[in-house]
Amino acid sequence: MLFFTAPPLNVEPPLTKDGHALGHSARYLAARAKKDALRAEKRRANEAKVDEREAAAKKARADDEAQLKTAVAELSSKAVEALEDQLAMATKLELEESFGTRTERGIALVVDQVAEAQNVAMQASMEREKHLRVREASRRIAVTGMTARLEVKY
Repeated sequence: MLFFTAPPLNVEPPLTKDGHALGHSARYLAARAKKDALRAEKRRANEAKVDEREAAAKKARADDEAQLKTAVAELSSKAVEALEDQLAMATKLELEESFGTRTERGIALVVDQVAEAQNVAMQASMEREKHLRVREASRRIAVTGMTARLEVKY
């Protein structure tokens, strides 16, 4: 087995016919150039249309997403309404079972208890917020002295 440092040179002359090198005819080369030009123009037209197609596809996706969001919003509101109706019916049945014939008086009593609990919770929340505001105010310390700009004027 022999190894060479460079590939062998092609020293054979090109194929010839009647003393002329074989190659493509001028008519073939002209047709090929015309065909390549048409392909390039078609490619450029397709590239221009790609942007339009992408924009149309993007708009269609956005429309589909918007429709989906509206459908989800409608369904969620319907689900909430159905849940409210079920809770109201369940509460009514429970109160009727609890109070029997005195349903209206019992409902008024339960409503009063709920209102009182809400008032207590509201007062506690207001006191908690007031305490937080006082605490934040106590954390802030005014910087005075040290320089002419921070001196307190009397």
